[in-house]
Amino acid sequence: MARNILSSSLSKVMSDYGEFYLSSREPSKHYIGDLITKKIPQNLYEDLSLDNKHFKIYGSYGSGNLTLTPWIAILDRDISESAQNGFYIVFLFRKEMDGFYLSLNQGTSYLDNKFKNNNPKEKMTYISSFMRNDIDLPLNKFPLVNIDLQSHTNNARYYKAANICAKFYEFNNFSESDLLRDLRELLVGLDNIKRFIARRELEEVINNIVYQDEISDTKFQEDIYISEPTKTTEQPQTAPPKKGGNRESYSRNPGKAKEALKLANYKCEFDSSHKTFVSPRTGENFVEAHHLIPMGAQEDFKYSLDVPGNIVSLCPNCHRRIHHGNKEDKKEMLNYLFTQKNSKLSSFGIGLSNNELIKYYK
Repeated sequence: MARNILSSSLSKVMSDYGEFYLSSREPSKHYIGDLITKKIPQNLYEDLSLDNKHFKIYGSYGSGNLTLTPWIAILDRDISESAQNGFYIVFLFRKEMDGFYLSLNQGTSYLDNKFKNNNPKEKMTYISSFMRNDIDLPLNKFPLVNIDLQSHTNNARYYKAANICAKFYEFNNFSESDLLRDLRELLVGLDNIKRFIARRELEEVINNIVYQDEISDTKFQEDIYISEPTKTTEQPQTAPPKKGGNRESYSRNPGKAKEALKLANYKCEFDSSHKTFVSPRTGENFVEAHHLIPMGAQEDFKYSLDVPGNIVSLCPNCHRRIHHGNKEDKKEMLNYLFTQKNSKLSSFGIGLSNNELIKYYK
């Protein structure tokens, strides 16, 4: 096969898609539609030596109505048969056709349905972050976390939220050899995701990722109530060690949290009138411990965040609200709690503004 057919075809899509979008009444019979759905996928099978029994490569210019941001996806059939679910590689063309992204992405339709009315876009972003931190991916070659398809459609916004890592290729300013080399590296990354998934169903994988912090926090709250409170000197403390693995996860001392609850007299620090029930273990109002500045932000700070000055006592409802409430709910709580805890944070060598705190909850 002649060289540069793939790069020429991609460039042809970008140069002529505008005319195709405006004038094509039968897109499947137009040469641009043929390039996106047939010729480029076939080029990719051949250039990458991929077997269509194990890989599915297909493109779309929209279902029903034409889209301004067409795409071509490469799927490993072991983990995905459709761009609507799972994880896959995708060429994402920008609306202005000034270039395209090669992105490791997620099936957004599945996630939108699974988390409907429960911040699906936030879940996509969280899963993307998990994958970058936990899976061996070619992040040096594909450094882009934020992508801009120059479109405000739901699909474009979801592709942006679901992007794990990406690289941008400018129109008429990329080589076919570099593109194919990059694709092979990204295929290795996709294979590493497949190894992570192993024999699990997608539902189990997504649940484990999205809810792992809640599972971990439940265990932490249980540990608090069987721990003795520490007595921490009110001064900067050495940062705790990072847990094993690649995620931004740090050890938490349940004794520190127990100390914070005791200092708060087992009252909800957002609203002391919030009563729950008497804990049989402490004989006090039942409350939970929450790190105001999340422990995942430890790398942003010189001194430990696992200190009583950064741990607030909250009733279970307020604890859920600060984690799962809407932006206004979270902002109201954070503004109040920051005012209450700022001087203590300073005593422990922790400095930040109210706005900086709020950013950790977006």
